[in-house]
Amino acid sequence: MNNTFPAILLLALGLPGFSCAAQKQPVVYVSAAISPYEREAMASVMLLNTDGEHSPSCGGVAIKRSGLTVLATAAHCVRHKIDPFDPAPNAEREAKLGDTIMYSTKGWSPFVPRLNRKSTIVDLDEVHDRAILYPVQDEAPAPLDVAELCDRCTTQPVQVHAIAPVFGWAQHEGVITGRTYAGGSNWFYESSVSINFGWSGSPVINSDGRVVGITIACNSVEVLDGDHAVKTCLPDWSVFTSIQ
Repeated sequence: MNNTFPAILLLALGLPGFSCAAQKQPVVYVSAAISPYEREAMASVMLLNTDGEHSPSCGGVAIKRSGLTVLATAAHCVRHKIDPFDPAPNAEREAKLGDTIMYSTKGWSPFVPRLNRKSTIVDLDEVHDRAILYPVQDEAPAPLDVAELCDRCTTQPVQVHAIAPVFGWAQHEGVITGRTYAGGSNWFYESSVSINFGWSGSPVINSDGRVVGITIACNSVEVLDGDHAVKTCLPDWSVFTSIQ
């Protein structure tokens, strides 16, 4: 059988394998659909101890600001000891613009190690307990969108959830239960999301997957653990600060 005509036709169509030019290997693009939780967890980061211990400290989240990816967290999460040799647990602490904060990202799978990366404090709002960190852009995780909460947030149940990187990127859900004016366009919100120490700086996210706040406080109590009194958070109550 004469195969000349099909070959000429394929060459005319420019199909691969029938050109005299050297052929490049095809680029394969893999599009993997991920769940909303996975996307939010990948945007959430774990801040490391600011006193050089590099132990897990607080949470944070990547958001977009002025076209750049930044990390939002609680201001009290980025303070370090003024005297690094002071052993007192309540040693005086401070934070200032330009300080380096190490953070860690979540791997795509249990087989991908978490990487420790650097960021710099570029905005510090102690009044509203909010800090903005600038990471190396090509190392930063994909950011989440930001949303402002509306006036009805305390008169109608608004579902929110928080993700805590320090606790293995655990997710707790709840509703907004109240708010307190914090000056300007800022608010402190109460919610029924249960947290514990280490959840500070973690993102609070609405049902649309957008960041609405940063976790800052719980109602703490002392309980007995054997012969020792330890502090823990009461369930079903926490406070978060507005994102902007």
